[in-house]
Amino acid sequence: MADPSPDAFATVVERLLASPHYGERWGRHWLDVARYANTRGDTGGADPVSPFAFTYRDYVVSAFNADLPYDRFLIEQIAADQLALGESAPALAALGFITVGRRFLNNVHDTIDDRIDVVTRGTMALTVSCARCHDHKYDPIPTRDYYGLYGVFASSNEPDPLPVVGMPDPAAFLEYQSLRQKLDAKRQDIIGKQEAEILERHRKLTAEHLLASRAPPEKARSENETAFPDPNALVQRAGAMRWKMALEKCDTASDPIFAPWFAFAALSETDFADRARELSAKIAGDALKHPVNRLVAQAFAGEPPASLKEVADRYARLVEEAAGQASQPQPETIVPAISDGARAELQKALLGDDGPAHLPQSMVRQLLAPMVQMQLQQLGSEFDRIDARHPGAPLRAMVLYDNPQAQNARIFIRGNPNNPGDEAPRQFLHVLAGENRRPFTTGSGRLELARAIANRDNALTARVIVNRVWLHHFGEGLVTTPDDFGVRSQPPSHPQLLDYLAARFMDEGWSLKKLHRWLMLSRVYRQSSDDGLHSEAADPENRLLSKANRRRLDFEPMRDTLLFVAGNLDRTVGGRTVELAPQPRVSPGGGFAGAGDQSPSPRRAIYGFIDRQNLPQLLRAFDFADPDTITGRRYATTSPQQALFFFNNSFVMQQASSLAGRAEFQRLDAPLARMAYLYQSVFQRDPTADEIELGRRFIETEQASSAPQPKDATAAPEDKPRAPPLGPWERYAQTLLMSDELMFVD
Repeated sequence: MADPSPDAFATVVERLLASPHYGERWGRHWLDVARYANTRGDTGGADPVSPFAFTYRDYVVSAFNADLPYDRFLIEQIAADQLALGESAPALAALGFITVGRRFLNNVHDTIDDRIDVVTRGTMALTVSCARCHDHKYDPIPTRDYYGLYGVFASSNEPDPLPVVGMPDPAAFLEYQSLRQKLDAKRQDIIGKQEAEILERHRKLTAEHLLASRAPPEKARSENETAFPDPNALVQRAGAMRWKMALEKCDTASDPIFAPWFAFAALSETDFADRARELSAKIAGDALKHPVNRLVAQAFAGEPPASLKEVADRYARLVEEAAGQASQPQPETIVPAISDGARAELQKALLGDDGPAHLPQSMVRQLLAPMVQMQLQQLGSEFDRIDARHPGAPLRAMVLYDNPQAQNARIFIRGNPNNPGDEAPRQFLHVLAGENRRPFTTGSGRLELARAIANRDNALTARVIVNRVWLHHFGEGLVTTPDDFGVRSQPPSHPQLLDYLAARFMDEGWSLKKLHRWLMLSRVYRQSSDDGLHSEAADPENRLLSKANRRRLDFEPMRDTLLFVAGNLDRTVGGRTVELAPQPRVSPGGGFAGAGDQSPSPRRAIYGFIDRQNLPQLLRAFDFADPDTITGRRYATTSPQQALFFFNNSFVMQQASSLAGRAEFQRLDAPLARMAYLYQSVFQRDPTADEIELGRRFIETEQASSAPQPKDATAAPEDKPRAPPLGPWERYAQTLLMSDELMFVD
């Protein structure tokens, strides 16, 4: 307002585009599209923290500030791992666009569907996920094209651990390592004890497992279910399957460990005892066609077994002895177990990685008791919280890598993965690629997919982003459905304008900052929202843009404005998440997760912790984007909760108190000078005569109502002391903070 030059407004535009906070404001719009949150949504209970989601958020902010060309921005978010950026390149965090979404109780099919949706609807406003179970009802997208993209994401994986893209201060890192080591020791102690118990139970059931391997599947299953009730039933069933699979791989005649078992099992029950005597002698004397392990042969020396159960019992003792010997430390001078290697051979066959008396760690984890799994899950949440919050945690990127071997998916008939149909080649959508499209050939095909999307020959990508930017500047898009450009959407209000902006956007380097300049320096953007009702009859919905649309601030700028006006806003850019509202976050074991109440952070709202499955009511009240879905446009509602927030919330009262508590305000004595100071701080203008009179009466009323009242001797004493109420000038400041003039953009 103080600059009389004709370029005054353009100067402001350039200053705002150069601000590091530009990326925070416009990056938040993109995070709505990317369904950003700080939890995974992969359990039915407390939602586990996604500890490195913030690295994707920081990537987005940085990309907007650097004016990264939009086509490159998209390619990095879909296939940054394919761009030879290096193992620790910060741009790898861009892949959070795909991986930051919900996990649907770890249902891989729903997770891939979500990723197809964010890539196609987020970048091209095409509802491709509607073709999951059948050809799209309205748009020309067949199911075959959906499963072509399904194969792309099914041929990609999330590595563990995630790559490090930034290291913290060394001192903080040492503290972080110490906390991790303590938690890891606790976890390993729990796992070690439970694994030992499960393996012991499994090995004690060796005889039963051997006998079950000879029974028909139906009989074995029924016997197992009745003879081994919980809690051991699960271990018994898994162990029986382990033995059965191991025995099926053995050569029945030549296996040095199990050939005797197969020989005894081949004997009939009627003359088992007689024939077993002769067979035992052959085994003990090593007279079979193929050599038998010496310890196995010794097990059948002496009294022969009278039944197959006795044979199974002798193998059970062999397992017990092998396990006992394996647990004993051996002197370095002794060759494994015994000099002739018989015990080593026995231990390898029974207890090795493929041995039937051994259970892989992955299988053991599935056999843990529910209470133990809950303990480990809680510890896992502790690890995630430390990674998410501790300043010494390394920064990691939520990346995708290609599988060693990419594979096409098969069409799920009616969306049922148990009813596969024809194979669907990995390729781009036919409606956009045309008749000359070719299947993807490089790895999963993500890079080819990204380049097909971010391509000037693609009819949609540039139009969609231009429409999204237009929407956020004008309050309504040229296409009113920013997430759906299909045939069921409303046609653009100004189709030639949309085409012109999209073509110019691509011609001039896909620069979003240039697009902002074109829009904001136009006469249509610089209109007032009040035209004296001249356009009401001809353009009641303002689709012809005969005036500006009056809009309420979104939640983030609303909260940030309150902090800024009060002088409390922390302008630090980037970093880990913070709490936006005081709330208890107590970890199961105490520790670093933030036990107790946390004060709301003065940082910008974009850095707030977003719980996907437990979005705070405050955010819901102000129409925050649903982090479970793509949100190109937030809908503004009006509800009593919004007014009650400004009236009663402690956060608003704190900002009012801070505003009225400034030293320069306190030095002013005259009411008129104080009013002028507050109006300049909040609205950047002086109060009018009517506003001064209203303010004078308000202060007088507040002072009268806050005067000390005589105590009633008969009144009951208060249980708890009340919080000190706001003073008259603090209440006046709060009234200004809740005004429409501050919360709406004209």
